[in-house]
Amino acid sequence: MKNPITDVVILAAGLGTRMKSDTPKVLHRVCGQPMLAILMEELDRAIDPRSGAHFNVVIGHGRDEVSEMVRGLQKSGRIKAPVVFTVQAEQLGTGHAVKLALEHPSKASQVAVFNGDLPLFGADCFSKFLEAHAAARSSASLASTTIADAGQYGRVLRKGMTFTGVVEFKDASAAQRRIREYNGGVYIFDLKTLVNALGKMKNKNAAREFYLPDVFEMARKLKKNILAYHFDNPTVLGGVNNMRELAQAQSALYRRSAEQLMEDGVFIHDPQHTYLGPKVRAGRGCVIGPFTSIHGETVLGDRVRIGAHCELSDVQIGNGTVVRNSTVAEKSVFGKDCSVGPMAHFRPGTRLADNVKIGNFVELKETSIGSNTAVSHLSYLGDAEVGSGVNVGCGFVTCNYDGVVRDGRRKHRSVIRDNVFIGSDCQVVAPIEIASGSFIASGSTVTDTVKEEDSLVVARTRQVTKSGYAKKYRK
Repeated sequence: MKNPITDVVILAAGLGTRMKSDTPKVLHRVCGQPMLAILMEELDRAIDPRSGAHFNVVIGHGRDEVSEMVRGLQKSGRIKAPVVFTVQAEQLGTGHAVKLALEHPSKASQVAVFNGDLPLFGADCFSKFLEAHAAARSSASLASTTIADAGQYGRVLRKGMTFTGVVEFKDASAAQRRIREYNGGVYIFDLKTLVNALGKMKNKNAAREFYLPDVFEMARKLKKNILAYHFDNPTVLGGVNNMRELAQAQSALYRRSAEQLMEDGVFIHDPQHTYLGPKVRAGRGCVIGPFTSIHGETVLGDRVRIGAHCELSDVQIGNGTVVRNSTVAEKSVFGKDCSVGPMAHFRPGTRLADNVKIGNFVELKETSIGSNTAVSHLSYLGDAEVGSGVNVGCGFVTCNYDGVVRDGRRKHRSVIRDNVFIGSDCQVVAPIEIASGSFIASGSTVTDTVKEEDSLVVARTRQVTKSGYAKKYRK
């Protein structure tokens, strides 16, 4: 039997008043990413892009910010399924939100609905839920789990083992509030059943809202199969309603990522105090020190060693490279067998070839470094191209900004060819090029391009020594 087309409606219109923040609830970050982005990427992995299914994101509070973030996911290719947006200007409940969403034309025969605050619900969970829904021939299914204190979540009602419906916390009796199985905010509905129920739905409840879970009681009365699919691991349905739950979700996702990497052969000195995002990948024999944060689509090759207190985001690191303590890097690429840090800073656009040494208190930005080049300490290279076999002495600076726009650029390029030797405390004023094999004497400020290879460049004032002048000066 061919799998039915399943559209995915995501409820992302709420402000999240218990977050006590001006940021729309679903844009709060978990492991460096908005939790809505994490959820959508996971669900997208479970959607066949050829099926015609699409996302329908219901927006309200912060609608421009939320839609901009989602479009960014599309533009970067992080989600493949098409996206439409539904504006819920007045929040009248989950049933009202879904009814608005269904006004968009669709080829789907069933609809999955998610609360937008579920960063731990993965693609594998969605696939299992879809399979269970199909196996039960259910017209309406929800995902549930059990915890000691279900707080203000809606409770799952059963008669014996038979699922009979959901009661919201505000409308629940004292006995019902003691139920530990709760509604996780994930649903799958047969489209015809859902449309029929939404058309008859009333808001006769404490909140005067249209509750989506009312669909289950209405479907049961029509003798249709309904399902409450129980997830044994409650973390996958851990919604985020306040900052404490946000921290708990982040901790769980960090722990999951660390455990997966350790299963793949990565040694993490202290998993409890190491913060690894869900997209981090690492090869065999890697070692990661404590209090280090690694986020984004960072990829570590084989035998990479990361020290303590490092902060890496969207960094590609080649085999055998060592990144020492307190190094910060973003959107950069390191080659094989490099030695980096400690206390080095790599801003976006940095590229290191193989066997490069970058030492302490070195900052690089939009700079490429050739193989076997060393920048050992206390230097800044911005908007630069440095060749192979270059030695950069202590205290070197590329002066890349003078406030003048040249060729449409506010910051200017420095090109240093192969096998150049740069003495300590030198500067080159961009735009400039230094020919291969040249020597730049210590203390030089070089302002003119060096065109001839193997040149000696001395650009400093002549020393003047006046005997006895210091004694006279002190008097």
